[in-house]
Amino acid sequence: MKVAAWILLTIALPGLLVLGFVSADTIHDQFFSGSPQTWKNEFFNRCKQDAIKGNGSLESCVIASEMAAQDYQRGQRLFLLTVLIITGFHLLHSIALIKFLTTESLRALRISALWSVVPGASPGVILGIPIGIWALISLRKKSD
Repeated sequence: MKVAAWILLTIALPGLLVLGFVSADTIHDQFFSGSPQTWKNEFFNRCKQDAIKGNGSLESCVIASEMAAQDYQRGQRLFLLTVLIITGFHLLHSIALIKFLTTESLRALRISALWSVVPGASPGVILGIPIGIWALISLRKKSD
């Protein structure tokens, strides 16, 4: 059981670091940089060039660039929310594994193994699910 827990932990911690960096980068882009404004200006300039060529009006470019910027910000916020939820799952998973490894709490390993089997919450989907199943089978054999 300890081998499965160590493998799950070595899969979970790098995933937690990657998600932490992605979250920090998304938070920076969303709240502290001008990327939506830059993206909006680029969209407006392309639309303005089309309007000059006769393929639309300047007013429609302003409206479209505002709507595009709002959609961009909504998408960033949804992505940030998703990454933070997954990071929370990974954090709880890692805490449960560390608790098992330090106190030999079978309940903590059971919780962590169950989270590993859930595809969205699994730290490493390709390795996390089979290792989680292995941990659950080991727990069942230990209880029998």
